[in-house]
Amino acid sequence: MNFIRDLFSTADNSNWELARVLTAIFAVALIGYQGYSIYKGQDFDPVSFATGAGAILAAGGLGISLKDKARSSSQRGEVT
Repeated sequence: MNFIRDLFSTADNSNWELARVLTAIFAVALIGYQGYSIYKGQDFDPVSFATGAGAILAAGGLGISLKDKARSSSQRGEVT
């Protein structure tokens, strides 16, 4: 359980971070949705899947990075 808390919590591991949890949920949902569509007999398009997965992970990573930068600069008293 400590591993999961380290993945989804803030830098000081005191609080769960919503952006990290939602990014993981969206990634699992994308994989589940694609698996369900294959189960229903639809074709698997790896380019579309990779584009969607890449967009979700990139947007999540960018949001987390920008938030962390803003938080660290505000703790130091800098104005961005």
